[in-house]
Amino acid sequence: MRDPDDFPALYKSTDRTSLEAQNRFLTALQIRLGGLLLAAVGVAISLSLGSVQLGGVLALLAFLTALGAELYSAIARPDKAWYEGRAAAESVKTLTWRYIVRGEKFPDSNDPSTDSRFLAELGDVLQDLDALELVVDKEMAQQITKPMRLLRQQ
Repeated sequence: MRDPDDFPALYKSTDRTSLEAQNRFLTALQIRLGGLLLAAVGVAISLSLGSVQLGGVLALLAFLTALGAELYSAIARPDKAWYEGRAAAESVKTLTWRYIVRGEKFPDSNDPSTDSRFLAELGDVLQDLDALELVVDKEMAQQITKPMRLLRQQ
């Protein structure tokens, strides 16, 4: 099971959410660091246009840009969504492997409640993850996929 489509929809959703949050976090970090670097360069520029110090204006605008990126990071907390999404995705992956190999909590292949126990465990993964805003596409809404069932039967 190397293809993400073989895993439950919850895995795909949490994985995608984590990657999107990671991208938002890293973009904000780049803007913040770039703004601070540009502000330092602006301070070193001694060009004037009349009574206006161009270096000072550049430094001010760059610093405000960096401040905006910092405020975004502090309010939106993309780092928290990134970490929670990753934790949820890995927990779902672990549960999936336990289900497939008839491991802990899912040993009996003839027990009709095994699937419902697996689905309940998937729901429990999201209990304490308040930074995640998950969207599950209709086409990937299947939690127990055909490859999962085939491997479990083997």
